[in-house]
Amino acid sequence: MLTITKPKTSVDNPPSKTLADQSLWFAIWFMTWPLLINMFVQSISSFGDVWIAGRLGSNSQAALGMGGQIFFLMLLPQIALAAGTTTQISKLWGAKEFVSAQQLVRKSLQLSLFLGVVVAIAGIVGGTWMLQIQGASPLVAACGSDFLKFYLLALIPGYVHYVATGIFRAQGTPRVALWIQVGTVVTLLTSEVVFCLTPFHYGISGIGMAWLIAESFAAALSVVCMRRGEACLARSNQSGGTSVAAGQACLTPTSAGSGASSLRDLFAIGIPASMRELIWFFSGYFVLLALSMLALPASGQASWTIGIRVEEMFAANPLYALAAAATIIVGQNIGAGKIENARRAGWQIAGIGFLLNLIVGAAMFLFAEPLAKLMSSDPAAVTNAKLFFQIVAASEPFVALWYILFGALLGAGYTVMPMIVTAIGLLAIRAPLAWYLSTQTGFGITGTWAAIAVSNVLIGLAAVILFRSNAWTISLGRKSL
Repeated sequence: MLTITKPKTSVDNPPSKTLADQSLWFAIWFMTWPLLINMFVQSISSFGDVWIAGRLGSNSQAALGMGGQIFFLMLLPQIALAAGTTTQISKLWGAKEFVSAQQLVRKSLQLSLFLGVVVAIAGIVGGTWMLQIQGASPLVAACGSDFLKFYLLALIPGYVHYVATGIFRAQGTPRVALWIQVGTVVTLLTSEVVFCLTPFHYGISGIGMAWLIAESFAAALSVVCMRRGEACLARSNQSGGTSVAAGQACLTPTSAGSGASSLRDLFAIGIPASMRELIWFFSGYFVLLALSMLALPASGQASWTIGIRVEEMFAANPLYALAAAATIIVGQNIGAGKIENARRAGWQIAGIGFLLNLIVGAAMFLFAEPLAKLMSSDPAAVTNAKLFFQIVAASEPFVALWYILFGALLGAGYTVMPMIVTAIGLLAIRAPLAWYLSTQTGFGITGTWAAIAVSNVLIGLAAVILFRSNAWTISLGRKSL
């Protein structure tokens, strides 16, 4: 049983072992199973959003998808901060530079709160305009505006929660993040039922209210865990009785070390990582725009929302877990000077993901129609979502290579080339191909889904080539000069 104990490690009494001191298979298992459960729990929240929006109608489902695009755009500073923080703390932890790691923790959390406030205000001011440029119909735009008023306020606590999650994981304490996520999702789902179905009937606005309440709970609990040192958890016994205690994410003053250079490196790593997400956002915008040019655009956009959310639940979320594990294990091994271990970890985790997504892709293809019917009562949306599952399923193993190997490169701090590859795959290939196949060839929405599948395969193959190269290891040598 997992128990929260009084901190047993600190800067003056650091952990005897980090993940870099363990076998690779142990480190992969130790990090991955809590992350997999965490992502599964998180995916339940996405399922809940889509299911409740489906009960409210296609306009609400389309508004949820478009609102999610806007929310995703507002997360870019958070992604940059969290990516850089996770990578740098992983390296510092692997190198056992605990004082510098703690200083970076404090600075990152303070900055996350500030950025959350700024971005939430910007999103609320420009939210309606961003719905309109995605091609939202008047009814969808009205639903989306009601939803965003509350959904975007959740960015403020959400920034703190997201960065704190990265910190817990980077220090090798993923179970802390897991328990916080469980509490967050329970709070979210309960609030959505109360605000959207019974006893209140606030419509899609209720989903936004629920997210605000849940993220506020998560941020508060994350800070409490850090202040109490509950990131120091009793670890599973290993051979010799040594534990992998990861230390505490202290918010108390430290006496030595300098986190300034690490903070600069944080943004050098994090900004290209966040630009990859911006590229993803624009590719989603172009897909929605292509769908808006077809007959029954609301049903097409609703089916895209269904497809993305189901894919996220069964395929992408496990890959996020494996990619996060790759980032941390690679980062800690690089911090410890074990470059070959870092390389092997990347390949081993990518192999796991490839096999996992072979199974997921087969299931998506075989159960395409039941999945679509479960997520919508609109016949047109069901038909289009079924096509999405059947066509995109074949590309899912390559999505695994893309996510995990780029996650491993993030652990190395090598983020510029993955950003360029993503830009080529999503903007130079997916976006124009989706427009051409869906509007110029008569394939309609089938062409849109085909463009997504083709770009997935190409980016996955490019990720393999990039990780096989020595470019990222050479960059490590430059940074050490």
